[in-house]
Amino acid sequence: MLGKSYGEIAAESRSQHKSQGFGSAATRGDSYEYFKTTGGDAPKNDLFDGVNISWNRVGKNGQAIEKMIAAIESKFDITAPEKSVTQLVALYKLLGQSGTHYWIEKRKQKCNS
Repeated sequence: MLGKSYGEIAAESRSQHKSQGFGSAATRGDSYEYFKTTGGDAPKNDLFDGVNISWNRVGKNGQAIEKMIAAIESKFDITAPEKSVTQLVALYKLLGQSGTHYWIEKRKQKCNS
């Protein structure tokens, strides 16, 4: 709504605590960060080139999990989140049948919250 990132808002807030030793002058314009490959193949299009970030990496049911998450996200209604409960329960059950992988456990926690 303000056209600012959370980081920008936080920086403005911190800059008001001058008696506490916080704050710094704001910078204007673009700020760039760079990535330099120090080992392996350099990415050509994206930093994740060659890295499997799909749900297939978790093993069993990976493709089904990915499709179900995409469907839930595409139909999510922020004004009526309860409409997603049935699909979230189904996703939670599928995750429970998919083994124990770090990302499966993380997604199960998200389904519960």
